[in-house]
Amino acid sequence: MTRWQLFRSNLWLHVRRAPRDIRSLKYVWYLLYLVLYGTYLIWTVFQYGLGMAVAIAVLLALSFGIALLIARTHAKTNESLLNLSPARQRISLPEPDPLQLTAVQNLLVKRATFADRASAEAMLRNGVLPKQAAGLTRRRTIDLARSAGIWDGFDGQEREKLTSPEGAWAEEDVNTLSLWAEDVLVLRWVLGMDQILTPLEFAELTFLPTFEISARGVEVGGRLLPPYDLRPVRDMAHHTFVRGLSECVSRGLTEIESAEDRTILLDFAAASKGPEDMLTGSKTFAEASDERVLSLTRLALRRYSVLLEVLTILDGNAITCVQES
Repeated sequence: MTRWQLFRSNLWLHVRRAPRDIRSLKYVWYLLYLVLYGTYLIWTVFQYGLGMAVAIAVLLALSFGIALLIARTHAKTNESLLNLSPARQRISLPEPDPLQLTAVQNLLVKRATFADRASAEAMLRNGVLPKQAAGLTRRRTIDLARSAGIWDGFDGQEREKLTSPEGAWAEEDVNTLSLWAEDVLVLRWVLGMDQILTPLEFAELTFLPTFEISARGVEVGGRLLPPYDLRPVRDMAHHTFVRGLSECVSRGLTEIESAEDRTILLDFAAASKGPEDMLTGSKTFAEASDERVLSLTRLALRRYSVLLEVLTILDGNAITCVQES
């Protein structure tokens, strides 16, 4: 997702929710105010001529000077009140540890390998992939794993899955490993291949980032985001998963064996419903369809899980395991 796509998605989201959500209504009012204020300034310049234009320029210069002073005041934390860019774009990141970088790159290639094959299995079941293409996707995924040097690290069961003929996978494996496409999306962002990670409220399962690696041979990234950029995203994914799971339990879409955990989730779902509920696009969890709730809950779990793996690697506790897996 590009910055322009993110802006349009957020804008359309708030416009649709403005009639029933005070948060979105405030954003819409702020945007209208900025548009009207800008229109007024332009009208003032044309109405009163060069003198007023110079006066406005002086006011803007003074405002810019004040903004610089505010930025200097907050220089210790490197956070200016008017600087909306991520901190990692304003400071030089240290060179990633080669072992950690290789471990995350191998993890990305492994997830892309299985997600690509799972997508081929799904397309074959749905009649999208012609039978004449049988063998091509299998060859492509095996070549991807071998070219990255991780084929020898696969266990017997993983190799058997990748070398089996198309259509041989169980439906459960297809559904489970297809979700690894979300892992690929997150790992691409972690490695700097994508500048923006699609927010969970707009998340949809997509295989395009996976195909860029498997089919087009796009090289994986050469840098790593620091842990302090990853932890907030991990925490947000965990919160979204818990909210989604509680909604699934309250609707009877999934079962929880522990009676205590079930009670906690039901109470959480009941307390979360309302205008402050988490969004799943233009609707809250309580308003969303069963299919959307299940989909977003699964994607949130995948995002949380893969970020846990990456943070474990960056802590230096799982480098060997990932390289050998």
